[in-house]
Amino acid sequence: MPKLIRASRNQALRPWRAGLALLLALPLALTLSPPVEAEAGPVPLQPLLDRAAAGSTVTLPAGSYAGPAVIAKPLTLRMEPGGELLHDGEEPAITLQADGIVLEGLTVTDRQTDPEIPAVLVASSGNKLRSLTIHTSAGGVYLRQADRNELTGIRIDGPAFPGRGNPVFSQRGNGIDLFESHRNTIAGSRIERMHDGIYVESSDANRLERNEVNRSRYGYHFMFAEGAALTDNTGAYNVTGAMLMGVQDGEVLRNRFAKQTENVNSQGLLLFDVKRTVVKDNRVEGNRVGFYVEQTEETEMTGNEVARNFIGLQLLDSTRNTLSGNAFVSNVIQAQATGSPDNRSDGNYWDNAQGLDRTGSGVSDLSYEVNPFFLNLTKSVPAFQVLFQSPGMPFLEQLFRSGTDEWLKDNAPLMKPPTAVSAEAPGNAREPAVFWTGMLLLAVSFISIYQWGVKRP
Repeated sequence: MPKLIRASRNQALRPWRAGLALLLALPLALTLSPPVEAEAGPVPLQPLLDRAAAGSTVTLPAGSYAGPAVIAKPLTLRMEPGGELLHDGEEPAITLQADGIVLEGLTVTDRQTDPEIPAVLVASSGNKLRSLTIHTSAGGVYLRQADRNELTGIRIDGPAFPGRGNPVFSQRGNGIDLFESHRNTIAGSRIERMHDGIYVESSDANRLERNEVNRSRYGYHFMFAEGAALTDNTGAYNVTGAMLMGVQDGEVLRNRFAKQTENVNSQGLLLFDVKRTVVKDNRVEGNRVGFYVEQTEETEMTGNEVARNFIGLQLLDSTRNTLSGNAFVSNVIQAQATGSPDNRSDGNYWDNAQGLDRTGSGVSDLSYEVNPFFLNLTKSVPAFQVLFQSPGMPFLEQLFRSGTDEWLKDNAPLMKPPTAVSAEAPGNAREPAVFWTGMLLLAVSFISIYQWGVKRP
């Protein structure tokens, strides 16, 4: 009997023993199980570059990488799609210190906000930067004493805060900034919401080709540069499309600057203290001022289309320039000029000119004069701008016609726009439609008068 009782007790305690053994083994099981890995952070870029040999190619797979990084030897750094370099420090995300470096396909997100610090600093020569995408609250790509570099396909986006407005221009950095850097090429790049899109100071023989800058202060800004070339670029919704100051022996060819109207100082193209520069085949459209030219000498402005601006051309204190073959179309004020004698300004098209061509030469026998009366009046008393196009203003302009020898005159205005711009001149395509619409309305009026306007007996 005691054996049976002991056996039944053992059977009753067996589940409790199994549970106790399981509890004792659980900590050991947890200890022996493989640890759960924490989420990996960005991979530091500098060690990867340090291990690379000079002349080698470093390819970064998709993923996140951390700056800053300094490249002090010639190599190629390439990033595959899905990769991103993150940076929020007080130095550039990437600094190029050696010649002959290639950066290709990098996406850089720079969160620091000092406009003097760029995402990419180029302090060497002969480098190639291709297809970079930079999101920055500071500066984009800065070149410092860096020559013969090639920047192609660069995309730079400044800060945008929907619903809260954008930072003022002084709080933004420049998109691409050159200082004492010569013979560089910047091509096929797009820049938005920066201080200046591309800024060039004390730097000679640089070429800017096929770029686009929008919603910045100056789209393209040259200061004290010789031999600058601005070719086939576009700009819109900036304060000024392009500004050249202290530029000599430059070229401004086939650019288009449109819709610079948001600021009282908005211009399509601003030339200040420019000498011996060719400004040719450009189109400035829908700006507050199309061309603003001041203290400029020996500069050739030919074949340009100045269309639908509030003021087409402002010419101040400028001499010995050539204005020829330009088309001034649908501007509220075609031109204003003061203190600008000795300019050659024949052979332009002015769509408000009263022309008379007796010989069929395509050139009017009547000259076109730019009366500076209103500009002089508002310069002395700006409040008089409210009198613009008032009924008495043309009468006053006829009274004050002294000093006409210094006026801007076109002694041979064209009867039609030059061939290069006539096809694009606003209004030309719709003139036949307007004519036939008017004739149709006139015919309907005559029929109505005949049918219902005559009293029937």
